[in-house]
This record gives sequence, C-alpha cells and structure tokens, in this order.
Amino acid sequence: MSRIDVSYSRVAWCYDELAAVWSFGAIPRAKAAAVADVIAGERVCFAGAGRGSDALIAARAGAQVCAVDISRSMLRRLEARAVTAGLEIECRQASLFETAPASPYDRVVANFALNVFDDDGLERALDVLVGWLRPGGILALADFAPPPERLARRALANAHYWPVALGARALGLCALHSIRDYRPSLEARGLKQVSTRDIGFYRVQHFERGQTGRK
Repeated sequence: MSRIDVSYSRVAWCYDELAAVWSFGAIPRAKAAAVADVIAGERVCFAGAGRGSDALIAARAGAQVCAVDISRSMLRRLEARAVTAGLEIECRQASLFETAPASPYDRVVANFALNVFDDDGLERALDVLVGWLRPGGILALADFAPPPERLARRALANAHYWPVALGARALGLCALHSIRDYRPSLEARGLKQVSTRDIGFYRVQHFERGQTGRK
C-alpha cells in the first residue's frame, strides 16, 4: 500500500462530507456540473475518482464508466454505492501513471484530482489524461477557480483555499502549491476550452482535444 493510499484511506469515510461542508455544497455541485452533459453510450474515465458521486451520475446517464483511483478504500465505497444503485462501474485501483485504456475514451473527468501532484507530476498527469482521449474527446475538470484580479476577491479566494491546501498537505493528501490555472497547459497540448462555469470558489471547465494532439 502506497503512502498516499494510506493517507486517503484514513479520510475515505468522511472525505466527501467534509468537502461539501467546507464549500457550502459547491464542490458536489461542481462535480455534478462537470458531467451534466454526459450521454448514453459514451466511454468515460474518472481519474482520481474517489468515492465517485460524479461517476454514479455518468453511469445513471447510460455511460460506460471506468473509475481509476489509487485509494482502495475510496473505490470500495464507490463499488458499494454502484451495487446498491444497480449500476455497472469498472473500478481500477492504480496510479494514473500505471494504467492505460485499451482504447481512447470519449471523455476523461478529473474533478479535484490534479491537486495531489507537484508541478512536475502535474505536467506528467496532464500528458497522461490527454493521451487517454480520442481526437475530439472531452476533458472535464472541476477545481478551485484561479483567483480573480480584484484584490479583495483575490484575498477572499486565497483565504478559502489555503486552509484546505495546508490541511490536506499535513495529512499527506496532496502537494503544496498555489491555485492553478490549467487552461494554458491544456491549450499547449492542443486542447480547446469549450465551456467554463464558476460555482462559488470553484470552476468547471470542458476542453476538447484537437485532431493532432500537442501543438
């Protein structure tokens, strides 16, 4: 069992509830918004799926869902919920760097999953996720919104983010870094932003992979 698996196992029982309380319900709303346009028959992979409330939404919509997470405790809870709901979800315990799809996905979803990586790990993870997508496929992300330009609102956004970041780092759940803007890195890889929506302190974005990959 890896160190990060152990860390997430300790909080799996309350992870989603704490996120919902801290965000006044905005995090679960952002996750749901990221998959609101999933359609029946799509092959969808959830990277860093956790307990998978968003994966369940996609499965209910008729998508073929694969959930990848390094934490077995998180996946056990997703599997139990899927069985109770009568839904079929493939759950795969693995690092993003240790697994690959048999064929590209129509959609890859990485909701609040990229914060675990340091800067070098993030670049590797983005390469992996983009590589999992078919040409024309969609990468969906929900995460903390980059702080706005206005000083007062920027201070408020950072005041909301940093207690979470420091607490999660202390528990061994993620690397420590400032709020990230994923758009430049994804555009450099040939993806085009096709939608964006802010929900509280969080941003939901959808990017379409081009036909030729990295520019």
